[in-house]
Amino acid sequence: MSVDFSGKWYNQLGSSMTLKLAGELVSGTYSTAVGAPQPGEVFDVHGVIADDLVSFVVSWKNAQVNYGSVTAWVGQMTKEDDGVTDRIDTLWHLAKNIPDQDEPAQL
Repeated sequence: MSVDFSGKWYNQLGSSMTLKLAGELVSGTYSTAVGAPQPGEVFDVHGVIADDLVSFVVSWKNAQVNYGSVTAWVGQMTKEDDGVTDRIDTLWHLAKNIPDQDEPAQL
């Protein structure tokens, strides 16, 4: 079963992403409403799909700024309680670069 993840998605915190599909590959943009990036800053999304599963990554850097972190999401498309509206339930992990001299204490 192939699921169409393309389009604009929003999360409960007001962040948004736009996804495009090329076969099983996902690309697009992400704009976060939380954290260090300013509203309106846009970051690339890259990932893959497998049936109704999706995994994508955002490196928090663009031509203007590098926040030194990466977030990865893994999830599954399902339906809202209305049975009509699509939703992607995900788990995410944020990794932030720690300066080498601080790694022993902070990792």
